[in-house]
Amino acid sequence: MLSGLWYEFLRSLNDEMRINRRHIALISDNCPSHPRPEQPPIDYTGPTPPTLTNITLIYLPPNKTAYLQPLDMGIIKSFKAAYRRLYAEYMVERFNQFGETPEKIDILKAIYLISNAWDSISPSTIQNCWAKANITTTSLPLQGPSLVDTFVSEQRSACLRAFHELRELGETEYQNFDEYFEGFFTDDNHPPLQSTLPTPLPDSSTLIENEITNGLLERPSSELNGTLLTLSSIEEDSDHQPSRQQSSTTSPPPVISTPLAIKYIIELQRYYQALPVTHLPNPDSKAPKLVVSKLVRQAEKIQKCLARLVFSLLKCKLIFWKK
Repeated sequence: MLSGLWYEFLRSLNDEMRINRRHIALISDNCPSHPRPEQPPIDYTGPTPPTLTNITLIYLPPNKTAYLQPLDMGIIKSFKAAYRRLYAEYMVERFNQFGETPEKIDILKAIYLISNAWDSISPSTIQNCWAKANITTTSLPLQGPSLVDTFVSEQRSACLRAFHELRELGETEYQNFDEYFEGFFTDDNHPPLQSTLPTPLPDSSTLIENEITNGLLERPSSELNGTLLTLSSIEEDSDHQPSRQQSSTTSPPPVISTPLAIKYIIELQRYYQALPVTHLPNPDSKAPKLVVSKLVRQAEKIQKCLARLVFSLLKCKLIFWKK
């Protein structure tokens, strides 16, 4: 995460708190990308650090996050357990509908699962984790040390039932079922449930590399005409790729769905955030350089607009169905 994005987040949150006439304390870890506004990095060249009027920043001591951060007291653990349970239940649902499970879920479905997983965590669980961290000035009631463990155990049992259902349906062929389930429920790096669906589309960086390999930089600008990425860009087998002349004359570029467009926008946003610089050269040499943090915000706005479009279409379909 760039320090500029951190500063932009603080500025936006401070403005929101000032408008609402609130003063809050924001707890942060000691990540190098979370510097104090009054002490920016020596080589920092991003947006001007904000002046915080309604936020008090509190940094946790080094190497104490696991002991003092409420998220590490069981909130993250509960969230992951709920997400994995919902993921497994979704695999059962998909298998019942289509006879197979997808190798990966799309961004929109992941957002739904994340939202539902967070909503399933009760306020008492969150309060209990704050009490366990013991970093507040007022003592909070500790509602039993096993509150998180009880919730995780319930999610685990429901997830295991979904796995057994998949096995009964003939979807799973794991030699050691119990070992695989333990890895799925506890290991963050565990691969998703297996699938027979085609390989998903590559990310934006792969698409760009393929276009450059296909001679994009050698083509005149008149040939581009807004059709940079065509279907030939994402074919894995080069023997089946049409030539540039064929793709530009015989068939129009494929129509990209809105969910797929959202996926590409998110990949572009991730690419911007991973850049080691805060500015990019502008194609117009007379114009100022492009600010990376602004590009990230622009990509985020486009993503939100497309997401609202998806929800609007779903709402229209629901109204039509009711009629």
